[in-house]
Amino acid sequence: MNFNGPVKHKPVNDLTRLVLRHMYGSVTSVSTTTNTMVIERDTGTLSTSGGGNTFSAVDTGKALTINVDTTNGTLFYDLDNKTNNGTIKDFSNAAVVAALQKTGEYVRVAARYQQDGTFVATRIFASTNFNKIFISPEGYVIHADQTTGATMVLDNADGKPITVAIDPTTQFFFRTPNTSSDAAPIGTGPSFLTSGSLVRGFKVKITPVDVTASTMHAATVDIETAPYQGKVTNANSTNFSLTSTFPTPTDNYKGVALSYISATTPNGVDPLNPKTTIAGFKYWNYAYPTIVTYTSGSTNAITNFIGTTGAINFGSTGTNPPITYNPILLTYATWAASTSNPGTGGWTVPYAIFMPQTIPNTTVATPLVAASGTNNSYTFATNAKGGSNAVTVNVNATAGSAALVYQVDRTGDVVTVSPIDITTTAGLTALTNGVSKAGTAVQVSGVPKSDGTYNAYLIKYYTAAK
Repeated sequence: MNFNGPVKHKPVNDLTRLVLRHMYGSVTSVSTTTNTMVIERDTGTLSTSGGGNTFSAVDTGKALTINVDTTNGTLFYDLDNKTNNGTIKDFSNAAVVAALQKTGEYVRVAARYQQDGTFVATRIFASTNFNKIFISPEGYVIHADQTTGATMVLDNADGKPITVAIDPTTQFFFRTPNTSSDAAPIGTGPSFLTSGSLVRGFKVKITPVDVTASTMHAATVDIETAPYQGKVTNANSTNFSLTSTFPTPTDNYKGVALSYISATTPNGVDPLNPKTTIAGFKYWNYAYPTIVTYTSGSTNAITNFIGTTGAINFGSTGTNPPITYNPILLTYATWAASTSNPGTGGWTVPYAIFMPQTIPNTTVATPLVAASGTNNSYTFATNAKGGSNAVTVNVNATAGSAALVYQVDRTGDVVTVSPIDITTTAGLTALTNGVSKAGTAVQVSGVPKSDGTYNAYLIKYYTAAK
């Protein structure tokens, strides 16, 4: 494979995790001896003739050989004749071979790329109607019915949301090169939605039962990415919970427990030491993806992670509850066994990214001072309205790692926002003066530390209104 440009730069630190897009083609031959089929690669072109939007196949002139998975089996879907659907490990089924050898037969293939350069099919969709195999809504889930599991709404690639019905025969897959998860469904029917296993934000690709039906029913749902983001709570040695809220409350998820991947699962390399491989869970702070915490030597990533997930606590006054802010995490889950569930599959977490948490309604408690023994590092403390504890903010002033700082001035109805470069003497002086007085309004976005402080990513300090 030639990876020379032009390509969009998106690093993949483990080539074995590269997932291939579905391939389309016209079947030219089927071999019952080698259990392979040859397709002529096709692309689709949109035609509006006849008053409707249809896609036609365009031959690329490139042939490709596809192997059947003789060990785990390949799922075969005949979209013209459902009685041919099933799992095949060879081409001994005469009905399947006859369907593939029909004149004008088209296929869509989900395949794994092998070390020897061959392709092994995990799923094959076949039809003499190119529209049936080509039209597959794809996009991000914007609503999943977690009450009945009957429908999901997809923000389709054309920008028009589409409602897809889920029935007891709908199969869900997670796109990964791992044989067991890519070749077998991870769930079936409405129960997959009602269990909370598919939530808003997932990237999916739908294969409809009938593209011409007024209500589209999903035959299969390919989950391409499974992002979870929210406030972290209850972090322990086996899992942690995330809570997220959306404008549509029915899509909220609360206390979703996500397990860490197994400690022996390969998980990339150390960005600063590429020869050092990582196994098990890892985490890092937003905007610092090269500074990764993972288990090595005396460092236990999960133990450190647990210590960092404590809430930022401003205390309280009177009988009011404490003012706390839980850290916000982003992760992309994978469907695999975990340390806590070694014999089963489920959403597990290979990594977590601490996202900046904005703390509102705060004021300066103590002015900016240089941190003892730390080069170009400074601290100041903040109070929250109604709180009794001052929380320390760490400010990095090193070029390339410095916090973003803005001074906000108001004169009458005119508000002026000025960027302050604290890597310069003048900029650092401006920040020092800006947060020198207790009670000055300030807003900080940052990520937590295990000692109860947080590292500033963005600071806005407000001068007195004039």
